[in-house]
This record gives sequence, structure tokens and C-alpha cells, in this order.
Amino acid sequence: MDNLISILIFSLPGLLAYFWIQIFGLNPAVKHSSGELVGLSALLWIPVSLINVGIMNILADKGHLWIHMNSVNDIKINSGDILFLTFYTVITLFSSFCVSYCWSVLIYPIFLFVINKIRSVRNIVSLDVHSSIWDTFFLAYKKEKKNDETPPQIVEIYYLSKPEIKMYGAISNMSRPFEAERALILHEPDEWKQAYETYKYPVKRTYVDTKSGLVVNELDNSKHIFTK
Repeated sequence: MDNLISILIFSLPGLLAYFWIQIFGLNPAVKHSSGELVGLSALLWIPVSLINVGIMNILADKGHLWIHMNSVNDIKINSGDILFLTFYTVITLFSSFCVSYCWSVLIYPIFLFVINKIRSVRNIVSLDVHSSIWDTFFLAYKKEKKNDETPPQIVEIYYLSKPEIKMYGAISNMSRPFEAERALILHEPDEWKQAYETYKYPVKRTYVDTKSGLVVNELDNSKHIFTK
């Protein structure tokens, strides 16, 4: 029971905030060691818990449901109350979201600007606004689509080990930033294969997964659109 209370009070705020940040796309889905995860959770625990304690103290002063908290020991004393734990958990859900949102939208761009200035002084390539090459190649294109009339992203896919086996199609969906596995959903693969054999679309950009040997060529289908 003590372990459960410790998780709710001291681990959940930081873990939830990290979860939100990962969903917002600032941090790619990577496996962290237990030490790294503890360190990240501890850093994120501070702002989330300060908000929690502030709100809980207001409720304590207004409703006298638990004692006013000025120290970690006061939090431990209140943690024995089921009502306190319920309110704390619910408030944590929203406070962690707010902290992660503020970091993602307001603070992170400033940090990125300062970091890139320092990297520029040291003649190091600047960090991209996207967290991974996958986001830059696929998700950025989907974000730039202004309306349904914008041509879809047409791709040619094959492996370096088997370049003769190729697939074609229009990307209708792809893995999100927080998904560890990368996958694409191709629309009308047979039709686009026939179109490629007819028009021989030039390659605009190429995505190469150096680990698996997967190659994804983005094709310029403007000729096909014009012919239609």
C-alpha cells in the first residue's frame, strides 16, 4: 500500500508529464534506462507537484478536508486519506497536461532558439524543430496539406537488399511520434503502380532507414495530375 501511495504522489506527476510531452511530439519514442526515467520524472515532478499542492491547499483552506501542506511530511500525512488521493490523482492529470503544454508551446521554442544559437557559434548543425527524420519526411508533409485538393504524398517503397521488389501508393496514414514502430498505410497501391509504369515519376526526396535498409522515395506526380 505504501508503494502505491508513493507512486501516486511522487512518481505519477512526472511520468504523466513525460507521457504528454511524448504525445505532443517533442520527444521521440525511445527506450530509457531506469535511471534516465527516474531523472526525467523527478525533474517534471517539481512543477506539476507545486501546482497540485497549491490547488490542494486552496481546497484545504476552503473545505477543511485535509491539513494545509507546507512540507513533504505534510503530503505524507494527507496521503493516508482516500479522498485526498482521489483529488490529487485527478488534479495531477490536468496539471501535468498544462505543464507539458506550456513547455511544448511556450518554453521549448525559446530553449531551441538559444541552443541553436550556441550550436551555430560552435559550428555545429542546428537542431530541427521536429524530433525525428520520420516526422520531417512524413508528418510535416501531412501538416502542410492545406485542403483535400492538395496532391497526396505518393511513394515508392523497397528494401536495399531487394530493390527489384517495390510497392507504390498514396500515403493515407502513418505512425505517430509516440509510436515506437514505424508503419505506413498505402492507398490504391495497384493503381499507383500502374500510373508509375506509365508516367515514370521523378523522385523528389528519399527516406532511408539505415538500420533496416528500407527506402521510401517521394514521387513527383504533378505530371499525372496535369494529365487528368
